[in-house]
Amino acid sequence: MKTVGKSLAVVTNGRRILTFRQPAYPQIGVMLPGGTVEVGEDPAATARRELWEEAGLEGLKPGRTSPVQRFDMRPYRNEVHERTFVWFETDDAREVWRHYEQHPGTDLEPDLLQFEWKNAVLDAGLDLCQGSALLNPDAPSAFIRGVDRDWSEFLEISFECKKHRFSESIETLRLLRILRPDFPELPKSIQSNAINRVSLFIARIAAEQRSHEMLNFLDTWLRGHVASAGPIVLSSHDALKIEDGRFDEPVLLLGGKVSSDSIFYEANRLIRSHGYGFLLDEHVGIIQVRGHATAADSHRSFSISATPNVIYIDYTDDILQLSEAILHEACHNFLNDALSSRAVEIHDAQRYFSPWRGALRPASGFLHAYFVFSMVLQFLKSVRVSSALSSVRLDARIKLEETRLSHSISDLRALCSLLKVDWLTHLVYDNLNRALQN
Repeated sequence: MKTVGKSLAVVTNGRRILTFRQPAYPQIGVMLPGGTVEVGEDPAATARRELWEEAGLEGLKPGRTSPVQRFDMRPYRNEVHERTFVWFETDDAREVWRHYEQHPGTDLEPDLLQFEWKNAVLDAGLDLCQGSALLNPDAPSAFIRGVDRDWSEFLEISFECKKHRFSESIETLRLLRILRPDFPELPKSIQSNAINRVSLFIARIAAEQRSHEMLNFLDTWLRGHVASAGPIVLSSHDALKIEDGRFDEPVLLLGGKVSSDSIFYEANRLIRSHGYGFLLDEHVGIIQVRGHATAADSHRSFSISATPNVIYIDYTDDILQLSEAILHEACHNFLNDALSSRAVEIHDAQRYFSPWRGALRPASGFLHAYFVFSMVLQFLKSVRVSSALSSVRLDARIKLEETRLSHSISDLRALCSLLKVDWLTHLVYDNLNRALQN
């Protein structure tokens, strides 16, 4: 890959840091002034030049500089950026201003940039596109450290998903009341939506199989159910077992509620502690335990389109493996919800090689894999940095996922170009780009 030198200006005013956005491209996010280091140019000189060209600031004297940091730009570009951060101080009193960056010697139109100050203390989760990094003025040497990501784009899409699923749930309830006029109206939540859809699924199978036993089971379970916050974990014990030729194996549904001190709730807390809690709260209503995995490599989890916001998972006493599996399926649910709420249909005529399956996969499966494993890899790296769960096995797993994600990037670019859905491309690219960083 091509290596490109970059210099970025960290302009401070007290505890505040100068950042900018491009109004024409809001999806890019918050950035620092900076640019490419020209041949023979010192990074500090580059940063001063870019401050004048991009922000209209001149006369600032450079202070300390950071060590060079390598940043993998894939899949945006097949480049590695070697980035140097250069500190400046100013007493500029403007809160917000706009400046046009000129491109002398080219036919390019000037770019409108909007500058504003971010508080390095209050905006502790300041998420910059230059490496998803928090600028920490008190750090003695490296200056830059990784932090929890900015979830604003995810939350915006997730809010649309929630409205879409609530609408679906209301329609589902109307259908169920044809079957039983007093069918309970559950409080609005992802858990309730999942229960409604599971109820409709069971009612449909019961109608096809002329099974009064299934309907009686559903009626008894609903009468005993008490709604709770977050995903509800249901055991395989006393669960309804649905056998149908459309499914490779029996589907278990609506077992007994698992105790709140079980390992599933420990896994829930681990996921939340690393910043992924909203994926559970907004995209997982039911975690249905299927049984015990007999070996680590046989642990399974999946979801089915007939019961959105429900995940099916094997029991294991390996908390990291369990947490990863829950997060994995939550990410599938998120992407399914997003595609459904925004009416995006992915046609599976094209097939792409999946390094996870070792075989050609339909376009939708290939896209899901890249999105989900990018999220999982970020989670695993976060665990390695901040948890006692770090191990040689975890390091090997991280290396394996990095290799897999790097394997078919050209196919991912080709698929995104074919789909021509800007928000989806940005979502997938941004996740992959973050996952490949150390």
